[in-house]
Amino acid sequence: MRTVNSSLKIVGEPRNLGAVGFTTETTDVWGKITRARGTSTPPASQAGFAVMCEFRDTTAKKTYRNTGTVSSSTWTEDTVGEDGATGATGATGSAGTAGAAGATGAAGATGSAGPTGADSTVTGPTGAAGAAGAQGATGNQGNQGDDGPTGAAGATGATGATGATGTEVTGPTGPTGATGATADVGATGPTGATGPTGTEVTGPTGATGATGPTGATGATGATYDTEVATLDFNTSETSQTAACTTGSTVIGFNAYNVTGNPDPGYLKLTVAGTTLTGVLTDAPGTASGIGFRITLVKA
Repeated sequence: MRTVNSSLKIVGEPRNLGAVGFTTETTDVWGKITRARGTSTPPASQAGFAVMCEFRDTTAKKTYRNTGTVSSSTWTEDTVGEDGATGATGATGSAGTAGAAGATGAAGATGSAGPTGADSTVTGPTGAAGAAGAQGATGNQGNQGDDGPTGAAGATGATGATGATGTEVTGPTGPTGATGATADVGATGPTGATGPTGTEVTGPTGATGATGPTGATGATGATYDTEVATLDFNTSETSQTAACTTGSTVIGFNAYNVTGNPDPGYLKLTVAGTTLTGVLTDAPGTASGIGFRITLVKA
């Protein structure tokens, strides 16, 4: 396979079917037209057009497809539906009112201090801890504000044959939540002691093996002689012959000496005795000709 990175320019081949003239751009391996253009509508009920062949009318600016068969064309115009209208967007409902914050509870009372020791050089007993103050009552939670009413939904727009793609609009990004507190990193444990280094001992080098015997030389391939014959076909000719060596075999051929605009066809080659025969499935046509060089291997 060969990759082509530049654009491909197709000139086309002028053709006539019935009373309609047009230009052939591409064909399939069987010679059936797969793409063509012309200045009028394509010819109906004609052979030679592949099924689903594309035909462009450059005057009316329309494209047609062969929905018939390769032996009798039927042309159907390609059509594309119009885009439908986009439905209206419904209104957004209003936000509800935020509830009031609850009151803060009162602080508990502070416990009394213990008595001081008798001697300044002797530490007196520690006074009893004051009783913990009662925990202030938790303030009541404020009432939650009522939700705002939901906006009415907009009416659905009528659906077209194929709706046009709307423009996508991205809403604003919400605020980023607060980052959680980082946990304390645990202390690193002590590094274990390094074990003793092992002693490296290199073993003795083994002896080099003996060289094996050299293999025998293969036999020389056979030589073959070739010869070249030429066959030329002009206008209405479909069969030609040329001399060759008895028992020769065809191994390839190529076209040369092309004149005019030969019709497409297939070449069949046979060897009988000292005669090479070539037969074309279709003659070259008026004011046209084509020649072939045939390479053969001698017996």
